[in-house]
Amino acid sequence: MGLAYAPDFLHGKTVFRGGMGLYYNPFNDYYTPQAYGYSIANTLVSSNDNMLTPAATLSDPFPGASNPLRQPFGSSQGINTYLGQAITFTNPKPRAAYSIRWSFDIQHDLGHNTLVQVGYIGNHQVHMSYTAPLNYFPLNLLSRSAYYDPAVTKTYGSAVTNPFYGLIQGSSIGTGKTMTLSSLFSRFPEYSSVSEQLVPAASSNLNMLVARLTKRLSSGLSANVNYEYSRLLAAASPLNAGGPLWYGTNASDFPQHLAVTATYELPFGRGRAFGRDAGRLTDEIIGGWQVAGIYMWESGTPLSWGNVIYTGNWHDFHNTPHNYQQSFNTSVFDTRSKDANGNPVQPNQYNYRTFPLYALRSDPSNNFDCSVLKDFSVMERATLQLRVEAYNALNHPQFNSPNVSPTSQSFGTSTSQINSPRVLQLGARFVF
Repeated sequence: MGLAYAPDFLHGKTVFRGGMGLYYNPFNDYYTPQAYGYSIANTLVSSNDNMLTPAATLSDPFPGASNPLRQPFGSSQGINTYLGQAITFTNPKPRAAYSIRWSFDIQHDLGHNTLVQVGYIGNHQVHMSYTAPLNYFPLNLLSRSAYYDPAVTKTYGSAVTNPFYGLIQGSSIGTGKTMTLSSLFSRFPEYSSVSEQLVPAASSNLNMLVARLTKRLSSGLSANVNYEYSRLLAAASPLNAGGPLWYGTNASDFPQHLAVTATYELPFGRGRAFGRDAGRLTDEIIGGWQVAGIYMWESGTPLSWGNVIYTGNWHDFHNTPHNYQQSFNTSVFDTRSKDANGNPVQPNQYNYRTFPLYALRSDPSNNFDCSVLKDFSVMERATLQLRVEAYNALNHPQFNSPNVSPTSQSFGTSTSQINSPRVLQLGARFVF
């Protein structure tokens, strides 16, 4: 539903608009149903001695003695179907995601075919689905230390007797006499992984300020300036498997976006401000020129992180992605892989993570494209247009995302460029 109001006391030049909508996102068919037991993979073992001798032949690629061909077993194993392997199941009570969107804006006519518009857009989306890993290590057993915990790692990484040895066929879970203690502490140790899809627990919030200045074509000029400032925050993934969803910036959040487009017909030639009475030859030289340009600036992509050790106070990042040396302040991270005694430093899978999934940003987009056009009147109803176009006209480099691995020698640096250097293009167009 929406509402628009143009009060008389503003002479019909100002309009207030607002609205709200409910949008459903029904399920698609991109989730494949499970068919456990009715489909099975067979891996070809070509050699057992580093290719010195073949372990299979073309006539018998799956020799029965060493690597027999496994047949689908259907439902014959009942509840034991797919033991020792990875399984995925669908949430029994999925819900269709929907979003509530609302907006309000004010548009004012400045005269001379020019208008300005300022508005706000909000969006709240719920019941978004994600795939949850269920075979996780218990959160209460994770170390709360930010650093590598040798005691916890030694305890849960130690080898213990495998209770599934010889009981589960066709899986590494049942072939080894020992397994790590952490594997036994997982929720479903009889499977290599368990995932639940279509879990309707994710959500997002968008708040956006929009401003626009538009100059409709008059006096040879048309232009459009759009600016957006927004924040898109979402809860879509957990910091720790089995834990609550982390709410914050995500890969689709680009807070600032400026786009400027303009086209200008130069005021030279017959019937124009300069050279109004020019002859045909003079008009062919000075008339029919146009220039056009598109400028775009947009915030960089949020950086996706692993679990790292941050020693700053959340104001020491100094994110400067357009930098030939370092994209951010690396001194506020612990970059050691081992301490003075040779012990590991960086956290591993037994540490409870607190560092966010996304932090800092890569280099923003800063691009200007332009073109120069010239029209030639070939005949009364035919025109030849020649054009020169420049893409990335300022030859502005945009660096790729920097390295976010603290133990890497290139930590905090970008080693590649993601946009193209300046490209010039010549073209001709015949209109008749």
